[in-house]
Amino acid sequence: MSIATAFDNLVKRDERYDVDLPGIAFREDGSSLTVTFRNMSYNGCMLVADMALTIGEIVRLAIPRMGEIRAQVRWASDGGKAGARFVLEEIGPDEPHCRLSLTGP
Repeated sequence: MSIATAFDNLVKRDERYDVDLPGIAFREDGSSLTVTFRNMSYNGCMLVADMALTIGEIVRLAIPRMGEIRAQVRWASDGGKAGARFVLEEIGPDEPHCRLSLTGP
């Protein structure tokens, strides 16, 4: 068994499900971006933002009517696509929460 095969067996990514959900990414500097989630799993997601995200950046992702979760950007492209892994920590009561409702036509 090769080292790559052993590693793949040790660290398996959860199955991703295709989605098309609008959302918002809140950056640590207080700015926000409109995003569209393209796939999701229990551990992470792929999203498309209206501007590039930075690898390693921690963002708070909000999906209307579903809630918010922190995530770390694991990969990113200049075109605004990014992959993020969810960070399991509570969002404090003193932090602003998304109160928006994005509705389509």
